[in-house]
Amino acid sequence: MLNTPVSRRDGDPDDHLHIDALRKTYDGRQHAVDGVSLTLRQGEFVTFLGPSGSGKTSTLAMVAGFETPTSGEIRLRGAPLTGVPPHKRNMGMVFQNYALFPHMSAIENVAFPLRMRKAAAAEAEARARRALDVVGLGQHRDRLPKQLSGGQQQRVALARALVFEPEVLLLDEPLSALDKNLREQMQLEIKRLHTEFGITSIFVTHDQSEAMTMSDRIAVFNAGRVEQFAPPMDIYARPATHFVGCFIGESNFFSVRCLDGARGEYACDALGRTLHAPSASEHAQGAACFMMVRPESLRLLGAADAAEQDNVLDFELTGIVDYGASLLLSGTSGGLPVRVRVPGAAARGLTKGSRHRVAWNIADGHIVPHG
Repeated sequence: MLNTPVSRRDGDPDDHLHIDALRKTYDGRQHAVDGVSLTLRQGEFVTFLGPSGSGKTSTLAMVAGFETPTSGEIRLRGAPLTGVPPHKRNMGMVFQNYALFPHMSAIENVAFPLRMRKAAAAEAEARARRALDVVGLGQHRDRLPKQLSGGQQQRVALARALVFEPEVLLLDEPLSALDKNLREQMQLEIKRLHTEFGITSIFVTHDQSEAMTMSDRIAVFNAGRVEQFAPPMDIYARPATHFVGCFIGESNFFSVRCLDGARGEYACDALGRTLHAPSASEHAQGAACFMMVRPESLRLLGAADAAEQDNVLDFELTGIVDYGASLLLSGTSGGLPVRVRVPGAAARGLTKGSRHRVAWNIADGHIVPHG
């Protein structure tokens, strides 16, 4: 065990774990989860991302079997999990607080799920040793949790979750208690293990950078629903809703009316001009939309730059945040807030109150429907 990647199980690899119309209601009124449907592929790393109270942890708890759905179904390789207790779902779980037994050594903690499955003592110890070696803690196998650092405890928790070869690995905000540097190290460690063993994984977090760094696909939760389920770069470049565009990264949103979607023409009444975006025939004439532009897509125009740019705004600078490698410029255009991210070396000497022109390419605008 843990010497070679987990083999592909029987069944459709594109429908390994299926969540269908899942709902969880408290007191008959409050929807913690409201109609979530997702399909995870074999070996995929999926992140449930959203703010507190968005339903991501409740969904994970129902997948794990810790909560019972009010309605809907969860299937693993086509088999329904309704009524199957957590310990019989063959899922490994890593908790935010590690949940290690304080009176057990590292190797005893890792061997525990094997012993609960009636593995022979010698086999359980051998597999636990190999699991600790995989996470780089073989030399600390006899230490108690209190004798390990936070990162080492998290590695023990990972080894324990992997040692019995689970079908699915569930990670409930496992890095939130770690400092920034250690958190980034553990992100790489988790991705390494996932790549090596190919276990279908669900990672819950409210940290968008973790989600963008680690995921094959991200499910963005809001108010008990999934607003978008897509690869990280699709989520970032083409958010499906206003919420997703706001929650992932920094954004400029301009309220516009569709003049001609096929030609990519939109009227922004607040700015008193027409803005251009890629062709989108699905937007009806007169439809209210948002045009989203990421701050790094905007650029400052010099006095000699031609006026014939794709989209140009007058811009009054009101604030500067220096990140070293880049500057985040805050300002207004026609009374609307605008943010521009520019290379640090290219924008030294800018002063608050100065007036500029900013522009962006048609391809960098993205239309998001209202509502």
